[in-house]
Amino acid sequence: RAGRVTDEDALFGGISAEGRLGDFKIYNDRVQFVVQGMREGDFYVQTGGMVVDADIVRPEGQLGRDIVDEWGVMFGFGRLLEPRSIEVVRDGTDGGPAIIRVTGDEVPLHLIEGALELPGFIAMYGLTMTTEYRLYPDRWLMEVHSSVTANDDPVERLAIGDIIMGGPEAAQTWTQGIGMGDENGDPRLWSGYVGKRNDVAIALVAAVDEPMSASGVELFSSLVDLVLGFGDAIDLAEGDTLSSVRYYGVGPDLATISDAALEVHGVDVETIEGEVTAPDGAVAGARVNVLVDGAPYTVAFTDGAGHFSANVPAGSNHTVQAEGRGEGVF
Repeated sequence: RAGRVTDEDALFGGISAEGRLGDFKIYNDRVQFVVQGMREGDFYVQTGGMVVDADIVRPEGQLGRDIVDEWGVMFGFGRLLEPRSIEVVRDGTDGGPAIIRVTGDEVPLHLIEGALELPGFIAMYGLTMTTEYRLYPDRWLMEVHSSVTANDDPVERLAIGDIIMGGPEAAQTWTQGIGMGDENGDPRLWSGYVGKRNDVAIALVAAVDEPMSASGVELFSSLVDLVLGFGDAIDLAEGDTLSSVRYYGVGPDLATISDAALEVHGVDVETIEGEVTAPDGAVAGARVNVLVDGAPYTVAFTDGAGHFSANVPAGSNHTVQAEGRGEGVF
């Protein structure tokens, strides 16, 4: 389903929750997102049209676990979409995907220009931009379709990418191949955040046949704690359009999202699973690191019976390591 929020009961909580009446919600039986309406934002990004809240669908009465400060599309270095319209294209009642479309023009990310004290540092080219959020039933991943058109001038080396700013008090960055280490430019299929209380995970998932990279935007990542990933950069002549499809994932753990990513990318997999126990029995909420060829691959959280599972590429050399339970919530 997708629609405009007219009842606060449709919103969900979390330490970073900021959804309001007038924003837009898109959800299925597994995940839920709030897209900021055409209002001024509450944090680093002022413009509407970006995801401001995300969580799994939880049992009635259970507190939300939103850990998203900002989550959205960036068109080249430091360019965001200033919406002229945000509309529900399909509400999902016909059984197909729910779709929210955001259309507008470029605007600089003022955080960068302010941090550098260089107004006008980000060049503007008169670009027109569109982003569609498409959510299908029974999926952990939301498709994000974006396009940008060069109307007035040619643009060199333009790439479409995404940024997540997670709440640092509640979440830790986690990148395929790196784990919790610093970002680098190595291509990866997913990158995101895991909740410090081992109760939620969010991640960017790369387009099919186009792994994400952080190369070329190291300045941005040095200014603020974030996760980002960009596709290939191309030159646009006047009138040319660049389009891209990526995925935004939410899950009870990162392994749920990486499992969905491997399916989208058509990778043959094998499932590894087990239990984490202590002298007094099963350990719920334990963090289990999955490594492939010795490098961090994904993270699974154990359920109430101490059980975990995760998919890895078939035939890979993989190991697991239980790290600890983390903080509890009472």
